[in-house]
Amino acid sequence: MPDRDAIAGDGIVVEERPGETSGAWLRREREARGIALEEVSAKTRIKLEFLRDLECGELDRLPARVFVGGFARAMAQAIGADADEASRRLGADYHARSHMAEIPAGMLAESAADRRRRFGVVLVVVVILIAATLTLSLLLRRAHPSEGGLSQRTPAMLVGDRTPPA
Repeated sequence: MPDRDAIAGDGIVVEERPGETSGAWLRREREARGIALEEVSAKTRIKLEFLRDLECGELDRLPARVFVGGFARAMAQAIGADADEASRRLGADYHARSHMAEIPAGMLAESAADRRRRFGVVLVVVVILIAATLTLSLLLRRAHPSEGGLSQRTPAMLVGDRTPPA
């Protein structure tokens, strides 16, 4: 027997596969023991859908990580596999996912430069809009010389005297 094979606690030989996801490992362990997923669901009281998603590696379709960790341990115990190994593999899966989701530093710097450039454009547009509004306001408020403005009337006219000054 090659040394890369591992013997499970119940005497079942399961081949070690480096880089295997926790879900694939759990599926392989379950199938090696001939246990149906429905049976595991009934035994652990975990939704069948969650167990399928766990075996397929669809971690983003599952609830919070703490619950998924409990699912993996419960499933491993239900099929007679090592619960600690299931937890270790699941942790490695989450760790690998978090590293894949990181954005390279060069992209972050480019993104910051784009934001500064966009802010500058918005600032210029706002200044132009304010200048246009003020200009338009001043042009529309300017009284025509033929109308005579408030400055040509006397205080007596403003109070109530309707006769023009002599």
